[in-house]
Amino acid sequence: MAPMMVDPYWFILKGAEKHKLNLEELERAEGSAQHVRSAGFGRSSRWLWMTLWFVVVVVGLFVLYQMTGASEATLPTP
Repeated sequence: MAPMMVDPYWFILKGAEKHKLNLEELERAEGSAQHVRSAGFGRSSRWLWMTLWFVVVVVGLFVLYQMTGASEATLPTP
């Protein structure tokens, strides 16, 4: 039986040998990448844009409130 049929990581091992890469470093990098993806910070930066959009909206509403609100408090007359 061919070695690639017995060991599922045969291609990874041969690629690491071909490019003179340390297999332990590759495994550590893959583990780190999986951790980052599971935390939601993977290739998509949608969370960053949504956070930026939320901050812009809140600041815009605050500025609008400050511009349209009463400039000084007035007491009601009896």
